[in-house]
Amino acid sequence: MGKRLGILIALLTAAAVAGCVFLRVARDNEGPVIEFTANVPTYYGNPDDKDLLSNVTAMDKKDGDVSNTLFVDSVRVSEDGTRAKVTYVALDRNSNVSRVSQVLSCKTGSRKTEDSRKDADAKNEDENVKDSQDQENQTENTSEDTQQLDTQEDTQAVEP
Repeated sequence: MGKRLGILIALLTAAAVAGCVFLRVARDNEGPVIEFTANVPTYYGNPDDKDLLSNVTAMDKKDGDVSNTLFVDSVRVSEDGTRAKVTYVALDRNSNVSRVSQVLSCKTGSRKTEDSRKDADAKNEDENVKDSQDQENQTENTSEDTQQLDTQEDTQAVEP
């Protein structure tokens, strides 16, 4: 009976070790792969994470697309203010973490300020086109008025 008990304990120990090895090998230990698309955003000083995440995806071998777990961990602007290093983080279901950084061009001000400036430039261009058309119309009207005056003067000069 002592011999059988020893064999049983040895078999249970071997099964436990094999189970632990299997779980260790089968366990997902890799974090997601974070990739960037070709469309690189510009950092405007404090844009929404949504803007900074517009060109980033995260894929995990086991879980598939985990882009919904992406977030901006940090943003560090260079001393000269022309570049910003943005660090992104993604997680998978097993809490494996991946962290990747990307350097973006940096502009002072905000996107709203930049968009407002573009809108103002477009509005000014529209007004310039309208002013140009108005000037052309005034020139045409002036030419017609001059022709009418010339005709009236000719008529008056003929009637002495």
